[in-house]
Amino acid sequence: MKRALRWVRELPPFAILAIGWFVFFVHAYPGRMTRDSFDQLRQARSGVFLDDHPPLMQAIVWITDRYVTGPIGIVILQSLLLLAGTYLLLRRAMSERIAALVAVAFLLFPPVMSVMVVMWKDPMMAGALMLSAALLLS
Repeated sequence: MKRALRWVRELPPFAILAIGWFVFFVHAYPGRMTRDSFDQLRQARSGVFLDDHPPLMQAIVWITDRYVTGPIGIVILQSLLLLAGTYLLLRRAMSERIAALVAVAFLLFPPVMSVMVVMWKDPMMAGALMLSAALLLS
C-alpha cells in the first residue's frame, strides 16, 4: 500500500488525469444511449433536423460521428471537457497534483459518472460550462 501511495505521489498531474480518464473510458465504452440520444444521432446522420435539439449540438454530433462512430465520440468529448475544466478550476486553489486527484475523483464520482457516460446535451453543456468558466478565470 505504501509503495502504491508513493507511486501516486511521484506521478505528474497529466499522468493522474490520463489514468483517471482511462478508468472512466473503460467504464463508459461504448457509451450509453436513450431515446433522446437515438433521435439526436439519427438527425445528425440524416441532416433532417427537428426543433428538439440545438443546432450546434447536432453539428458537434455530426463531426464526432464522422471520426468515431456512435455515442462514444460524444462521451469522450464531454468527459474531457469536464475533466479539463474541473482541473483548471481546482488548480487555482490547490497544488497541481491534488487538483488532478480531485478532478479525477469528481469525474469518477458515481452521480457524475452515471450522467457523463450517456450521449445527452446536458453533460456536454456541463463540460463546456466548466471549461469555459476555468478559461475565463485564467
